[in-house]
Amino acid sequence: MKKVVTNLMVLFLLLFCISISAQAGITSTYDAKGDKGLLTFTCVAASDGSFVATDSSMVVVGYVTRVVTNPGTTAPTDNWDLSLVDKDGIDLTGANLLQNRDTATSEEVPVRYTDHALYGGKMIFSEVTATITGNSVNGAEIVIKVYIQR
Repeated sequence: MKKVVTNLMVLFLLLFCISISAQAGITSTYDAKGDKGLLTFTCVAASDGSFVATDSSMVVVGYVTRVVTNPGTTAPTDNWDLSLVDKDGIDLTGANLLQNRDTATSEEVPVRYTDHALYGGKMIFSEVTATITGNSVNGAEIVIKVYIQR
């Protein structure tokens, strides 16, 4: 009887671990209302803390005006980095403003032109690729919101 109970417990733990690892990844949604759009990436780290770079799977059209990062209940490693680029590899915020994100606090960055100190919307007509690095927390959760003016 003990062996049956032990085997059932091992099976339960195995299924539980498989369900956790199946949730790891980055998904994206795009919601538009009138002349405003919101591209949201929902991110969960794999068992080694890594995130797979992911395309938005839809073309986003408009001006990127700001980006907000929200660490989840399972917080990522402090000073994790985010890259958001278009299909040409151009940083959507300019000047790598999404480096060294906080482990517990939501943060916002305005958009800046890479070769100028000017802030303002940056035109995009492309899919967006999100890449997260510098995290080592298994199952870390991050939500990234990209605000678009169309």
